Amino acid sequence: MDAFDVAPGEEAFMCQPFTNPFQQDVAILTSESFMTEGSHHLFAFHVKGLSDAPLAPCGGLEFNPYIHSAQVPHLKTTYPPGVGRFLPGKDGVEILAHYLNTTSATIHATVRLVLTVVDPSTVPVQASDVFMNNASLSIPPKSRTTASKSCPVGDGDVQLLQAASHMHQRGVHFTAKTDDGTVLYETDSWSEPTPKVFDPPLAIAGGTNITWSCDYDNQTN
Repeated sequence: MDAFDVAPGEEAFMCQPFTNPFQQDVAILTSESFMTEGSHHLFAFHVKGLSDAPLAPCGGLEFNPYIHSAQVPHLKTTYPPGVGRFLPGKDGVEILAHYLNTTSATIHATVRLVLTVVDPSTVPVQASDVFMNNASLSIPPKSRTTASKSCPVGDGDVQLLQAASHMHQRGVHFTAKTDDGTVLYETDSWSEPTPKVFDPPLAIAGGTNITWSCDYDNQTN
């Protein structure tokens, strides 16, 4: 992405689209992101027909299929042998970066994504994402509340490669479990939760529900 500044006390959602650099179908073996300190999250969406365009502000609720996401300044995702993330040749890549500057100095933000790819015919298994969301929350003043929700993984069996949470500042604890009580992810961090990598991948049967709970502490009025 082009560099951008975030002034003290400001929040920024910045997006920049790019033409597919490979111009053909590829399988991603590794994806690695680098972000200046102060970021809250990054997505690398893939969208049909994107071409190079300047950096511009965008909405915080923008969402599309993605090939990489991160909530820490440096994250490298490496897929197991024989597994890759598919990127169609007709799809461009749009990077969205969210920054919140809580310091007294301007953040001079730089964001970079590096992909290692191969011919998809050499990768027998395609990886994908399961993104589960609970966007309807209510935390009364001066109280603690737990918000929970469940979703099935789908009809087919899956092999889980990694898991991560996403919360905002009032979030103090997160946990995600399957029907049999297997803990998929747990953390107290809302700002920079590190993904948990399953090696070997964790088998989850089709139809299994994943239930996640976020504990919130609202000390405001």
